Amino acid sequence: MKRLLGSVAILAVVMIASVVLVETEECNEHDLNDDTMIANYAAGRQLLRCVRTPKKCSRIRGTCINVAEDCAGKTIFNQCNNRHCTCCIKQECDRTPPKCSRAGGTCINIEDRCNGRRNDGLCNNQYCTCCIENQCLETPRKCSKEGGTCINVEDHCEGESNYDLCNNRHCTCCIENTCVQTRACSSNEGICIPKSDPCHGFSNDALCNNDHSYRAALAVQHPHHV
Repeated sequence: MKRLLGSVAILAVVMIASVVLVETEECNEHDLNDDTMIANYAAGRQLLRCVRTPKKCSRIRGTCINVAEDCAGKTIFNQCNNRHCTCCIKQECDRTPPKCSRAGGTCINIEDRCNGRRNDGLCNNQYCTCCIENQCLETPRKCSKEGGTCINVEDHCEGESNYDLCNNRHCTCCIENTCVQTRACSSNEGICIPKSDPCHGFSNDALCNNDHSYRAALAVQHPHHV
């Protein structure tokens, strides 16, 4: 009886080893490494990550994802060169109904980042959500004393942004660039301007030394420039 049980145990070990070998060979077939795998915790096993999207999928604005992953749109299974992958065409939320716009929002895909509040019930699509951006109406003293104003992180800041000076993760302290004219710049017939502005001449950062000098440039106009 002991010999029979021992034989059964050996047979079970051999079968398990065979399954592991088959799965390993299947992974090697796709030349995988650890960072090309994703964990499917629900199934308790690792799944292939679809790292390549062929043109037949990208041409229809899709991206190849594993068949077990969620797609915020529609899927087409014959557009990826791997049986583990499907072409995910993300839903474009280009129409915002009045009930969302009245709330000050815009419809975006549920997978897109929203710098504000989300309301899934204000867009007429299960893959879209109404993103109501934070208006950043209040500017705390720690931002204002630096000469800044709190704005939404998606808004453009003509100057320096400091994300630690506003009391909201969707806001940043925008310290607008004030380029103080210096004697050194004036003596070279130049003006101090933000680095983001075009210079119709040549620039010299060292001649503008105000508090935001790292964002200022010397704009020396050519004498005969029209």
